[in-house]
Amino acid sequence: MADFDIESVSGLRVIELREQLSNRGLPTTGLKEELVKRLRDAMESEQSIREVRDESSPEIRERIRRLTKKSKQEKKEKVNLK
Repeated sequence: MADFDIESVSGLRVIELREQLSNRGLPTTGLKEELVKRLRDAMESEQSIREVRDESSPEIRERIRRLTKKSKQEKKEKVNLK
């Protein structure tokens, strides 16, 4: 996924932040501070999902996978509407 951790996000350039946000289907507009917060929030969510997935039964992992996929698709559709 990423070659950096949550703490190092603020060291990324704006273009890198936008690329990472775009890859996640998230909005890429705003000031650097907003982009950093958005990316950190996304990375924290991804980490939480990975932790739950690691501890869950196969049925729960599949449900999480489907919900994550649906959420990403909805975010992409939202961005495309703008």
